Amino acid sequence: MDVERIMGVLAAIVISLAQVIYVINCLRRKITPSVLSWFGWACLMGTSLVSQIAHEGWQWSMTGIASSTVGCLVIAGVAWGSSNFSFRRGDLGFLLAGLGCVGIYVVSDNPWVTTVFAIIADGLLGIPTIVKAYREPASERSVAWLLGVVSSTLALIICIHHELIYMLFPAYLWFFNGMMAVLTWGRRRVRVVVMVFVLAGLGVLVGGCHKRSTGGLAAGRSYRMGFATSAPRPVLNLVLQSLDLWTQHADAAIISTEVPWDSLIGGEDPATYVRDNYAQLVGIYRSKNMKLWVYIDPENGLNRSSDSYPLVALGESIAQPAVQQVYRRFVVVMDSILRPDHLGLALETNLVRLAAPDSIYAGMKAAVNAAASDVRVVDGQVPLSVSVQAEVAWGKLGGTSYVGVAQDFADFPFVQELGISSYPYLGGFASPSVIPLNYYAQLGAGHSIPVFVSEGGWNSAYGGLGVQAAYIDRQGQLLAQANAIGLFQLTFTDLDLSGWGSVDSAGLAAFAFLGVVDTSFNPKPALAAWDSLRMKTLSNE
Repeated sequence: MDVERIMGVLAAIVISLAQVIYVINCLRRKITPSVLSWFGWACLMGTSLVSQIAHEGWQWSMTGIASSTVGCLVIAGVAWGSSNFSFRRGDLGFLLAGLGCVGIYVVSDNPWVTTVFAIIADGLLGIPTIVKAYREPASERSVAWLLGVVSSTLALIICIHHELIYMLFPAYLWFFNGMMAVLTWGRRRVRVVVMVFVLAGLGVLVGGCHKRSTGGLAAGRSYRMGFATSAPRPVLNLVLQSLDLWTQHADAAIISTEVPWDSLIGGEDPATYVRDNYAQLVGIYRSKNMKLWVYIDPENGLNRSSDSYPLVALGESIAQPAVQQVYRRFVVVMDSILRPDHLGLALETNLVRLAAPDSIYAGMKAAVNAAASDVRVVDGQVPLSVSVQAEVAWGKLGGTSYVGVAQDFADFPFVQELGISSYPYLGGFASPSVIPLNYYAQLGAGHSIPVFVSEGGWNSAYGGLGVQAAYIDRQGQLLAQANAIGLFQLTFTDLDLSGWGSVDSAGLAAFAFLGVVDTSFNPKPALAAWDSLRMKTLSNE
């Protein structure tokens, strides 16, 4: 990343120098810019820049384009202010094309459409300049075009092994600046022009070799990906069918479960329960070389304002020391038998604090901290965590501004990792593209610990299948920004609510269409988006 940052800054410096030279030439009246052309170029490049940032986040390969956008505005302003500009009626058409690109960006929210359209419109905008350079080379002869080749070459080097969308505009700028250099300098400085292009080509080649030798880190991911075992309906053959399918699309697994209160309080030995319900499943995960996360919920997973429903039915509460002891014993047994790679002791702690009575939160807090100490007696290695609810932390469910998770770090000081639960569609986000890029990273800010998404997704009933797929694309950006270590969805399939009990169906309704396949196991567009992330090289391990 340091290399990319340096090259990005160099590209910006070079293109800025080129634009300064062009401005000086304008002030000396050696060149007469088309003010609408340069303003239109600024609009177009700015639109492409915004669309790429919205799609993939800031990358250092964009530095040159950002500088060009500012430079074009400056050139247009200097030309207008010095009354040294040309104006042709045809330029208005190109300006309208730039405004049209902005309109397409707003309407489509598709970075490929806007970027490609921006390049086409930018090329059309450049035709008068190219024709002028062909007919009167001296009128456009400037070192700026040669420096433009150098700047776009640096941007292309950064882009190697990034997604193709990053390369489009730098490649176009390389071609355009190269054409202008050939037309304006080719006849007088053939050797200089040839040398610039040879060096540019070598730079791209060497940069590509360097990227390849470092394992293509730019195209990698820092996070494992996986699901919990689930099915459209709680039927064994469907569970097995789902298990066989989702493990083909994952390199990690999560067991996220409430404490089986009715069984344990009813007298069942926790070790027997764990072996009977989880040991064989974990064996399957291990045989597939998957990392295992285990999360144990001492509260109510579907209703954070209440104790777990089986506890309520028994007239018990996590606020009671005896119930806390049952939870603590279960946590130690789960860790001792399953030997997970990561262990979570509570889920969505900030949401519980917000929604549940103080007695429940206080009881959970006491039980979880005690369980952490219990685990450390028998296992000094497994990283311990709790999860927080992202929408609560960002004030989306509490009707406030960002509140963060400082209280959770204070209440659970043993935390070595931070799990994140996130369902942005429930927090009022209409589109994945408007989720802040630091949505995950901000939650761990100030703490040198890994973060991961322990549960989440986008219900395809909120906006459609395409929006769900776009959310997974966006998640890739959020995870990269946070250097996250894991991404989990609890459901691989959509849920057929008719197959669940009335209480569960009511709680699951908002999450019924989170799956990347439907209830008949047919792939949704989200599965392709998921696999696109999964095919990136796994790094940081």
